[in-house]
Amino acid sequence: NDNSSRFGKYTELQFTPQGSVVGATISEYLLEKTRVVNQLPEERNFHILYYIFSSASKASLGLSNSGDFRYLNNAPVPQDASDRFREVIQALNDIGFSDNEHAMLQQVLAAVLHSGQITFTSTGVLDPVAVEGEHPVEQVSELLGIGAQELKEALQATTVITRGETIRKPYTIEQAQDSRDAMAKALYGRSFGWIVSGINGLLKPELTDGGSAKAGAKHRTIGILDIFGFETFAESGFEQFCINLANEQLQHFFNQHIFQLELDEYAQQGVDGATVTFVDNGPVLGLFLDRPVGLLALLDEESHFANASDETLADKLVAHFKDHSSFIPPQGSDCSFSIRHYAAVVQYTGYGFIVKNRDSMAPDISALLRESKLSLVAESFLATVTSTGQVEQTTQDISS
Repeated sequence: NDNSSRFGKYTELQFTPQGSVVGATISEYLLEKTRVVNQLPEERNFHILYYIFSSASKASLGLSNSGDFRYLNNAPVPQDASDRFREVIQALNDIGFSDNEHAMLQQVLAAVLHSGQITFTSTGVLDPVAVEGEHPVEQVSELLGIGAQELKEALQATTVITRGETIRKPYTIEQAQDSRDAMAKALYGRSFGWIVSGINGLLKPELTDGGSAKAGAKHRTIGILDIFGFETFAESGFEQFCINLANEQLQHFFNQHIFQLELDEYAQQGVDGATVTFVDNGPVLGLFLDRPVGLLALLDEESHFANASDETLADKLVAHFKDHSSFIPPQGSDCSFSIRHYAAVVQYTGYGFIVKNRDSMAPDISALLRESKLSLVAESFLATVTSTGQVEQTTQDISS
């Protein structure tokens, strides 16, 4: 599939007993937000970030040449971008989004691109930073409806409360760049969730005068899961680590329901099922999910340490799992390690695991975005986000 959507989607269709569709709910998982700020060689960013250069409002959005934007990695706008952009706008119209909501979405997407243009300078690697040049910060602030000076300060330092005392802690250049990229990823992810939340509001079953869904207690459902397949690349990273875990869990579910439960049924009926064999991937799932010592548990533990690095994580994984049947330690001194999955052995580069797992945005920036004059931004950052990354329904009023 050369046009992977890079997120998982579970759609639950709701039916009356007579078979009429009365509503649906969409849940989205594992949106690959890291693609917004960094792409592997030969890969591109999300398509909408190219299509937006065909917007009639591109001048007011500050969008001229796509090759100028760092997050697009000098990739040209596709030749069919104009047609594709019209299709996106028509789809939003068909769903029920208003012209004002179209405009807000475009402002946020443009702000994401301009965020990548913000650069920093300092006198030394470990010295405090300053934003280099005013224009990108002013452009992002104007598009998001927030104060330019407040954004500048939030990008240069963070607020830490220690023993009741509030301290401003300046960033290094690397920390400031991470904070900027975290903001861009969060803006894209929350906007994506805002759209899904709005669609769910439109697709929910109609309510009766009594306030309950029509025949709510009798709804039949069909669930459709659309998710990445098992992935192994020349350079598999944190994203493949998460995707392949999801596929391991699906495989385990399949094993349990197609094989194990059937074998139990055979045994109850006295049927010999000895010839039915399957590979049990329970051990590799245990490697990932066991608590307190599993891959995810140790990754979360290491991510809480301020001085943690990908190297210290790799050392910890090797120390705990070097004798595990599903874990293959690195051959050299790098951060790579391999997992024996049900489908194949995958070598993961450990670089980026700590930063991507933290996926945290500075509290000062979060607070600033919650005060945005752009309702899309304010609502999506005030909304509750579930453990899977789903933005719970906001107060937006999507007109039909």
